[in-house]
Amino acid sequence: MKRIVTILGILIVVLILFLIIRHQQLEFPTNEIKSSDAMDKLEKSNKKIEIVGETEEYDWYLTLFEKGDGQKRFIEEIEKQGWIFDSQEGAGLLFKRDNR
Repeated sequence: MKRIVTILGILIVVLILFLIIRHQQLEFPTNEIKSSDAMDKLEKSNKKIEIVGETEEYDWYLTLFEKGDGQKRFIEEIEKQGWIFDSQEGAGLLFKRDNR
């Protein structure tokens, strides 16, 4: 009986931690727009980079990778808007502006 209570306690703690972590993660806007619709938006815009989602704190852009040129093109485009490339975390690119 003591074993079952211990196992249930551990499972409850793991579940609570999972829910907390899941809740803190920012949802990518493709949950609101289908990936095919986002690609259509990029193709129809005749631009190399297209914004596909916005929140108060973040903007999401879509570009074709094209053997690494997409990332360079994206960094150049954002730097034209006054941002400075800071670092890369996974697939995310982080920029700074005015100590933000």
